[in-house]
Amino acid sequence: MEEAFEAVLVGADIPVEVKIAATDSDSDIDVKEELAKRRIELELELIWRTLLTKPTADDLAQYLREVNEIVKLEGGMDAPPPLDFDLAGIQPATVETATPVQAEEFATEETVEQAFETDSPTGQIIADDSSLESAELARSLLDMMASGNSSGLPHERALAADTLLRLLPKLAKKPLVMLADRLAMMDNPPHLLVAKLIRDPRVEIAGPLLENCMHITDRDLQMIAEEPELSKLRMIARRRKLSRAISDVLIKSGEPSVLLTLVRNLEAEISHEGFNALISFAEEYQELLAPLATRPDFTAPFAFELFWYAPAPMRRYILSRFLTDSETLGKILKITMATKDGEDERNSQSTGDFVIMEALDRAARGKRDDAADELASAVNIAPSTALRILNDPEGEPLIVMLKAAGYPRAAIRGLMKRMCDAELPIISRQRDLDDLQSIFETMSFNKARILLTYWDWAQCKSGPYAPVH
Repeated sequence: MEEAFEAVLVGADIPVEVKIAATDSDSDIDVKEELAKRRIELELELIWRTLLTKPTADDLAQYLREVNEIVKLEGGMDAPPPLDFDLAGIQPATVETATPVQAEEFATEETVEQAFETDSPTGQIIADDSSLESAELARSLLDMMASGNSSGLPHERALAADTLLRLLPKLAKKPLVMLADRLAMMDNPPHLLVAKLIRDPRVEIAGPLLENCMHITDRDLQMIAEEPELSKLRMIARRRKLSRAISDVLIKSGEPSVLLTLVRNLEAEISHEGFNALISFAEEYQELLAPLATRPDFTAPFAFELFWYAPAPMRRYILSRFLTDSETLGKILKITMATKDGEDERNSQSTGDFVIMEALDRAARGKRDDAADELASAVNIAPSTALRILNDPEGEPLIVMLKAAGYPRAAIRGLMKRMCDAELPIISRQRDLDDLQSIFETMSFNKARILLTYWDWAQCKSGPYAPVH
């Protein structure tokens, strides 16, 4: 026994025929139930396909004619007056004629992301078929390149990259942003493609590559870093791997936000000259002080120079981090002092306290140059170093010099009070003298002598502060 029925799928030219066959042993009831079940399934599928099928132009025209006939038939009833024009002549709305609200309401999310851009001056949504086609081609070519050795030969991937390079001028902003993001994550992105995109003036496109792509040459980065575009400079400064040469170029820009981003990037390598330049900038841009002082690669010579521009709390941090006491340090200090004009540290301690007090009193009366000469001779440092100490109103450098000179602890409080109350005070009247007293008591002679030696080297441009070239 065999029973069949057929139905025509919407939009299809070939009818679909479903047959149910049963053997002689099957009952009529089972066959009918199975046949009814298959018929219902097919009808549901036909209804579902009908709902999803896009109507043709003829279908729309036929629908509009039927609506027009209904309006004419109901014209004599309590209804709005009949339309005086033919509805069949109305063209169906398209994406180009739709308002932004309509487009967002009826378009799918994927269509909106790929097809619509708001780059036009009027802010209208634009859908360009050629742009959509180019975006799809770009996506396909990028998938070919990203597949790696598992799919395609090297020359095939190279051809895909070259073709994509030719498509760049035809791509809208969003496909280019997608392309830049994908390239930034690739293990071996095409060099020419990356070099082209990082030169795009829009930071949304160039930024992901400048920050995350680890396959950009230093030459390309240097060309971008020499441009005055701050957003791109900050992206470069965030890179996980940054050479000393590129860091030097960023530092030369002198832009505070770029410098701060670079200093906070602990993976960025900074040269000797770069640190010296950053210390000079820190005198003007105080926000650089803390990130510089806490960098792991920030060494003692730089820290002791940064000391002059730091506030009191950070000065104590620098002293605690970069100054330590040890037997080896004492030996090194003796060698250091022995190589300095044949003198040793005992020369500074043999000078009477009266000489130091007399020099400081002279400085408080305004004769700081003469006082600097006397102090320089007393503690065996350059006059320019002594003058720099006298001109610091916070008082820590003066305390360090007095400690290195062996000034008695019992007399330090009274001396600081005189320096604050003088007609031309050496120490600021707002300075906490208890804090200075604590520094004097906790600092050893070796620490003070080392710090004073580094300050003297910095003023004389010798030792670690000598020019490299």
